[in-house]
Order: sequence, then structure tokens, then C-alpha cells
Amino acid sequence: VEGQFFRLEHLRFPATTCVPFYPRSLWYSPPRNVASPNPATPLASFVFQIVDGNGTLSSPANSFAIYVTHVPQPPEFRGDQRVTVLENVETDILLATSSQFENANQLFNGTDTTVITRITTRGSLAVCPNDGACTYISQAGVAVTSRNARVAFLGDLNTFGVNYTFFEYRVTDNVGQSTVVRIDIDVEHVNQEPFFFNETWVDNSIILTENSTAVVSVAIGDVDSDPSGSSLLITTRSTSSRLIWALFSCADGSNSTNCIRGANDTPVASSAGQIVSTSVPFSQIRSSTCTRPLGTPVTDFSGCYKYFALEFVPEPRRWSYQYAQLFLQARDAEGRTSSVIPVFVVVLPLNDAPTITAPE
Repeated sequence: VEGQFFRLEHLRFPATTCVPFYPRSLWYSPPRNVASPNPATPLASFVFQIVDGNGTLSSPANSFAIYVTHVPQPPEFRGDQRVTVLENVETDILLATSSQFENANQLFNGTDTTVITRITTRGSLAVCPNDGACTYISQAGVAVTSRNARVAFLGDLNTFGVNYTFFEYRVTDNVGQSTVVRIDIDVEHVNQEPFFFNETWVDNSIILTENSTAVVSVAIGDVDSDPSGSSLLITTRSTSSRLIWALFSCADGSNSTNCIRGANDTPVASSAGQIVSTSVPFSQIRSSTCTRPLGTPVTDFSGCYKYFALEFVPEPRRWSYQYAQLFLQARDAEGRTSSVIPVFVVVLPLNDAPTITAPE
């Protein structure tokens, strides 16, 4: 019988004064979950002879054929019980493939069923039909109807960690049920983009009047990086060679209208170079609300940011509705960058009082 040892007690000797009567035994163990291909074909065979005390072999040799009868067994899980997925990425997981189970009698031919017996306590678990439209579930007892029992898992937003969560399921075929299978899930960290907030531009524009300056300020936040490692990248473009301007870094960004420049009053960008790319010196760092457990995101950015302030200074008595263009990008400590934000500088004309010039 498949899966059982077979004892052969066929070798016996007559009792004599020299040799007592005792059995000779052989044991045969068939491969795991393997049976004879059909009733007429043995799974294995062997040949033996008996030798007496004088070294004479019996003749002819004896042969044995071994037939192993198939005994249907419930499906038995043999797959990997740990899955690694990426942070913020929905990932498919197959629960019932032929490589995962032994004793798959009628499994995977449309007569089997896979049922979720325990759902995850973190993240979201979805069952997926064959058309690929997955549905997130909120309780156990839901059957997975797709081929190979496809489910999908998505962790909570911006969270990660080893032993993040687990779920359990059971497979049933025409013979019986498998034991409960537990799948442990690890969520691997993916560095998220930094982002801008509390910016002073409106609709991607900074508007000032002729003969004045404007402070361009912005904060950089990041859900998973220390703000002290963030930087502001800026690329500038002049719209006309006749429009002169300079961009200075403010040493104190607490005032959104007046820029207090540092001791080194050198522009970080200017119209002297048509396209300038530079990393801007920072003004302030706040980290009072940055502390959080490993694998969880920063959610309170009121005290977790890096603040930058710049002063745009156009040439006096010059104006243009397209005076210059600034292209801003945030970069975190791990080198991940945000999308580029274009900011257009508009300098409005100032209606000066007329003057009277006396003839010479």
C-alpha cells in the first residue's frame, strides 16, 4: 500500500542441529506518494538467491515484483510559507499550485476549493477571480475562486517590517481537506518621495511689483526620512537676456516678506547664467514630531520639516509678465527626488508719477 512499509517473510530454513529455524526479513519502502502506474505494472522488483554453508547458491534465482496500490490522501502543503512584498505595492500571492501541494488528487482541475480561514490583522487582503478584478475582504470564510487560488495583499500606507502580518487558509479536494496553512508576510521598505508644503507661490507663480523683491519659501517633508538630510535643488531660466535678476538664500526664513541674508551675500542663482542648477542652503530644521516606531510613517509635519527661503531680486525699473522661471525639486537623504515644480516669476509694472523736465 502506498506510503507503508512492506515486510517480506519468505526466507525460511528447515530446523537442524546446527541452524535453528528463524525467518529472514526484507523491508521495502516505496517513494513518497508514488504508486504503481497500473494494476498490471509493478512499481519495483528484485531478484534473490539462497546460499548454504558451503557457499552454494540456490538455482534458479527467485524474483519478486512489488505492486504499490494508490491510496488517495488529502492535499498536503509543501510550499513556502513566507512571502515578501514591497511597501505600498499590491502583490499577488498564489495559494494552490501543483508545486505547493502533494497528494493533489483532483486538485486544480476545477473541483477543489480554497477558503481563507483567517485574514490579516494589518494591511488588506483581496480575493481575485480569473478576470483579475480583486475584491478586498473584511472577514474570514471567503472562498478564492480563481485558478491557482490567487489573492492579493497590500500593506497599510507607508508601513513596512519583518513579520508584518499573516493569514491562514485551507484547501479541499475530492478526497479531503488539507491542514490549515499559515502564510507569513514581510513588507520590504521602499523609500518614498519627499514633498513640498507651506509654499509661498500660488498657482505655480510668484507675483511682485516693479522695484520690489519677493521671498520664495517652502518646507520639505518626508514620511520616512530624517528632514535634516533633505535638500532643495533649483534650476533657473531667464526668459530674456535684457532682464537682470538674482536669487539669494535667506539665513532666516521666519519672515515671509523680508529676507535676512547671511554673511556671504552671494546669489545662489542669477540671470548671469541662463540655466543654473544648485543645492540651496537651508534656513531651518524642525524635528520635534519626527519620532515614530520603526516601519511606520511620519504623520505630523507641523514639527518635522526642513525649511528654505530665497529672495528674488529683479533689476529696478524692469518688469515682465514672464520675468524668470524657477524649477524646484526636493531630494531626501537617500537620494530620492520629488517631481519638479515649475514656478514662474511675474514682475508687474509700477505706474510711476510723471516728471517734468525743464528745457535747457
